[in-house]
Amino acid sequence: MFRDKAPQRGVCEYVLTIESPETDPTPENNKARVLIGVQGEKPISAVSSAGEDLGLVNLLRKAGLAVTAYKPEQLKWAIDELAQFSSVILENVSATKIGIPALHT
Repeated sequence: MFRDKAPQRGVCEYVLTIESPETDPTPENNKARVLIGVQGEKPISAVSSAGEDLGLVNLLRKAGLAVTAYKPEQLKWAIDELAQFSSVILENVSATKIGIPALHT
C-alpha cells in the first residue's frame, strides 16, 4: 500500500514491476499496469480586460492554483461554460462587456 498525490487532473498511470534475484520461469506476470482517473479541483476563471497579463492571475498561479485567464469577449457567458470553473473572478469588467443575458445567468 502506498499514497501518492496526482500532479494534475486526468489519467495517471502506475506500473508495478517485481524483480527477483533468481531466474523467474514466468517473467511475463511480473509487471502490472493500472490507470487511475483523477477528477481534481476545477480551475478558477479570471476575467479582465488584461486577460493573461492580469497580475492577480500570476499571483494565484504562483500559489499553485489552476487559473484560466480570459478577456470578457473570449468567454461564453453560458451556464454550461461557467460550470467548468470552481469560481469566476471579475476584475474591473463592465457589465456591457458581459451582456444582459449573461448577467441573468
